[in-house]
Amino acid sequence: MEEISGNLSMEEKKQCFLSGYQSVTALTQEQLQSIPFMRRLVHLQEYATLLHVLGEEIQDMPDWMKMLCEKLNNKLIWLEKNMDKDIE
Repeated sequence: MEEISGNLSMEEKKQCFLSGYQSVTALTQEQLQSIPFMRRLVHLQEYATLLHVLGEEIQDMPDWMKMLCEKLNNKLIWLEKNMDKDIE
């Protein structure tokens, strides 16, 4: 998939997805306008889930779990910084 969409901007990828989706199911203007709001809700859910998962202290974590927690913590930080932005 990356070799197909690798050179496209995020906006172009979004338009390709929407064109393909609308070839199967029609979307109203209201639905299209609600996409940024829905995206924010997804990010809020991700944030809440990560807070819950990372909030539990685990003793003697294996290295792979430490690396995973670091990646999840970086995602949490990214969400905190970008929560109020119109993320595509």
